[in-house]
Amino acid sequence: MRAIQGARPLADRDRVAPARKPAAVPARAPRPCAFSITHSGDQISGRAAGVSAETVRALSSTREPVATLDLHGRRAAEVAAAVTRFVAGAGSERTVRIVVGRGLHSAGGPVLGAAVTEALTRAPLARRVLAFCSAPPRLGGDGAVLVLLRKS
Repeated sequence: MRAIQGARPLADRDRVAPARKPAAVPARAPRPCAFSITHSGDQISGRAAGVSAETVRALSSTREPVATLDLHGRRAAEVAAAVTRFVAGAGSERTVRIVVGRGLHSAGGPVLGAAVTEALTRAPLARRVLAFCSAPPRLGGDGAVLVLLRKS
């Protein structure tokens, strides 16, 4: 009590407002592109927003790939970079094939197909990809993915 003897209360004008923490600025995540992805057994198909299911059916039945990327023997961590380089190098080609294998010799089972799907539906490739689907048996079946690219 002796220590505060003679102290007077502060007037409102003498009060100091507590320091405010600056508002956290959220990190800018790449803008996701909306894709509709369908799994049916080992088959997969995906299409960008605004692309019809008929386009995906036409891709799997009538389109012939012009270029092929074979990912056999690659690790999942290498897939995104390889697929990005491949699509960038496709130039004006519209239909390409990516061979992922079926994962029969992988200890953990098939992983490359999921890594390819992830790469195709994320920036920067998502802006270039219209649709993708498992290839028909004559082009590799479940071990390959056909990709329809936007016109460049």
